[in-house]
Amino acid sequence: TAISYARPQQAFNDGLYHRVLLEVLYDPKKLIRERIRGGGQLVLPGSAVFIAAVIFQINAPPQKGEERLDSWQSELEAIPPGKSSPPQFPSSLPAQLEPACEWRPQLDLRRSLARLEET
Repeated sequence: TAISYARPQQAFNDGLYHRVLLEVLYDPKKLIRERIRGGGQLVLPGSAVFIAAVIFQINAPPQKGEERLDSWQSELEAIPPGKSSPPQFPSSLPAQLEPACEWRPQLDLRRSLARLEET
């Protein structure tokens, strides 16, 4: 279900679409509501959810007919009270700029959940 919520977005106006997914752990004892139809969805209080990983899909273009965001609109960013907006990215990145990333293996979610249940 998560991948269907990861809208492809052109963040740097360079023609490439990127997606972001959150891998979360949650406390099943605090589950408020569960919906199975149309893909699994859970309703939980924020205090019951832990972000275990942020997954970036680089150059993940939209499929035919899929919703997409063709530009970044910084005015839509949610800024916490008392905080300022983050610095703006240039409208496009230089062609020679390569993302410097160190990739780690995908988390074994079952193992992470088992550890959470042990505590």
